[in-house]
Amino acid sequence: MIEVRDPKRVATASIRGYLYQFLCTARTWFELRPNEVLWCEGNEDIDRLISSGEVIEEQVKHIGGSVAASSAILKKSAINFLKGYVAHHVAGRQARFVFRTTADLSSFGTSGVDLWLRGLPSNASADLLIQELVDWDGSASAQDALGHLRANSLCDLFLDACKWHFGECDYQGVRNQLMAHVMQDSRLGGADPQTVVDAVLARIAHASSAHQLSDRSLNAADLDILICDTLVARCIQRHAFRWDDDSAVFLAFFEDPEGLACAVALRAEHACLLRDATNAICDGVFTHPGFNGQHCAADALTFYSAWDELAKLDFDLYVTWGRVPTSKRRVVRRRWLLMRVLRMARWRAESGQVYFADEQTRSLIYPMLVPIDACVAPHSDPIVALGAAISTWIIAEANGQNVQALTGLRRKFRCVCKWDRQEFFTQDDPPERWFSGVD
Repeated sequence: MIEVRDPKRVATASIRGYLYQFLCTARTWFELRPNEVLWCEGNEDIDRLISSGEVIEEQVKHIGGSVAASSAILKKSAINFLKGYVAHHVAGRQARFVFRTTADLSSFGTSGVDLWLRGLPSNASADLLIQELVDWDGSASAQDALGHLRANSLCDLFLDACKWHFGECDYQGVRNQLMAHVMQDSRLGGADPQTVVDAVLARIAHASSAHQLSDRSLNAADLDILICDTLVARCIQRHAFRWDDDSAVFLAFFEDPEGLACAVALRAEHACLLRDATNAICDGVFTHPGFNGQHCAADALTFYSAWDELAKLDFDLYVTWGRVPTSKRRVVRRRWLLMRVLRMARWRAESGQVYFADEQTRSLIYPMLVPIDACVAPHSDPIVALGAAISTWIIAEANGQNVQALTGLRRKFRCVCKWDRQEFFTQDDPPERWFSGVD
C-alpha cells in the first residue's frame, strides 16, 4: 500500500469544503422563487438577488470540530459582511447576511461579539460591538464602513441583518436534504433523483468556475431546463440511434396568433433517400407555390392522403410545443423550444447537417449553434415542408381539430415535450395524451 509522504499536501478537507458549498448552493437553487437570481461565487459563496432590491449573501464553511467566537474566521466574515452591507446601502439595496458552518461554537463568553454570534441580547451598544471588530481588523476600509453606519444610524440594523448558524449538518446531511427536495419535486416525472442531483451539482460546479459573473448566475427557469434535459435524456435513451455521413436534422417552427407554438425536428438517417421518397409520395404537393412557409393549419390539413405512406419511411420525429405568452421573454421561450428539439434530435451526434425551414427560424438560435453545421433549406425541400406540415398539424390538434395524420405517424414520434406543464411523451403515448389539459 502506498503511504502519503506529506499529509499537509492532501487537499481532502478543501474538497469537502467545495462539495459542501455546491450542495448548499443546490439546496438554495431548488428554493428559488421566480423573482430571484442565484449567483454562485459572487461576493460570498452563495448570493441570492431578489427583484425587490434585496440581497442575501451567504458564507458556508465545512469545518471539523468547533470554532471560538474570537476566531479569525468569524471576525473576518463579520468584517466582510460589514463592508458588504455598506456597499449595498450606498447602492440603494437592502442586504442580509448568513454565516453557516458545520462547526459548533466552542466558547460561551459574555462579550458583545460572543452574544451577537449566539443570537442573544447584549448590554453593549451596537456601535461599540462593531468598533471592537473594526479595531481587530485595523483596515481603513473597515473604519470607513463603520463611519458610514454611524452617519446613517445603521449600526443596529446591520447587526440585525447578520445571522450565524453553527452545528449545521455536514455535506452528507445536506446531500440527504437535497435528495429529499428532489424526490418531492413534481417536475421530475419519473426521472431518477440521483441523476438529477448529479446533473445539478455538475451545473453548479461549472457555473462556479466561470470567469464572467454573468455566467455564474442561475435562476428557477434554468433549473426547469436542466430537469427538462434530464427527462428528455430518459425518454431518448430508450432508442438506438444511427448516425452516418448522410444523416441530417430538419427543423421547422410554427406559431399561431394566440401564441401556441411548436418546434419539430425531423431526423433522417439517410437524407437523400428520404428526400426522394418523400417527394415521390407527395407528388410535389409540398412544393406547390401556395405552400410558401407562411402556411396555416388549414393548408397543412389538405395533405392527409399522404400520411399512411409517409409513416413507412425511415425518419424520427422530435417535438417541443406549448404556449409562448406575449412578454419580453417570448423570444427566449421560442429559442428554448427550438434548442430543446434540436438537442433531442442530435442526441449523441457529433456531426451532421442541420436544415432550417426558413431564415427567421435559423436566426432565433444561430449564435448558439457553433460549431453545428446549419443552413436554411431550399424552399422546394420536401423534408422541411413535411416538418412544417407536422408542426401545423400539432397546433391544429391542440386547437381542437381532429388530425388523423398524427395518429398515423404516431410511431415516428420519439419524444414530445410540452412546455407549459413540463410533460414528456414517447411513441408509446397516444397523441390525445399530448393535448390533455391544454391551456
